[in-house]
Amino acid sequence: MALYAIIEDASTTARVASGAAALIHVFRFRSNRPGPAWPRESERKQSQWFTAVITLVLAGNIFVGGVGYLHAIMIVLLFGPASIFATGVREIFDDAFREAREEST
Repeated sequence: MALYAIIEDASTTARVASGAAALIHVFRFRSNRPGPAWPRESERKQSQWFTAVITLVLAGNIFVGGVGYLHAIMIVLLFGPASIFATGVREIFDDAFREAREEST
């Protein structure tokens, strides 16, 4: 990590990286405001709670400074983009499968 090259201490690097990620999630609360992106209030509230929990978990590593803790956090944070990618791929192949099935009948 480039940050480690500057700080040269694994624990401090984990704290700074966790603090930066927590700060990003604090700003993410702005995307949870009521509006057209949230047609259902229950989904918006669920997103707010999820963002709050992730922010608290990230903030916890600011005090702990665990590199393993940071690794676990990064893996969990990758689940969101990975699930979006998997859903996109599935939709592409589902459409192709449906089209092929419709053509064969």
